[in-house]
Amino acid sequence: MTGAMEAYRVTVEERFSRGTDPGRDYRGRCYEMAIKYLATHVDEPALRLVHGTLYIVGVPYAHAWIEIPGGRVFDPVSQVFYD
Repeated sequence: MTGAMEAYRVTVEERFSRGTDPGRDYRGRCYEMAIKYLATHVDEPALRLVHGTLYIVGVPYAHAWIEIPGGRVFDPVSQVFYD
């Protein structure tokens, strides 16, 4: 996700960003990469795996992401955190 979402991009504490690979594109692998993120952060019990639907130009897409403390979100496809 780029463009409009760029304004919401944030930097998070190292404990949340460890093991991520910003800049790498994991399109089509959101569920896999979300689980991988959780497996890398088993010491963070407050993380929440979310399955939902994104609408891009009115077209629905199944998606998975991680909610972290503070109302922030980790997108496993872009490997980026958003507020």
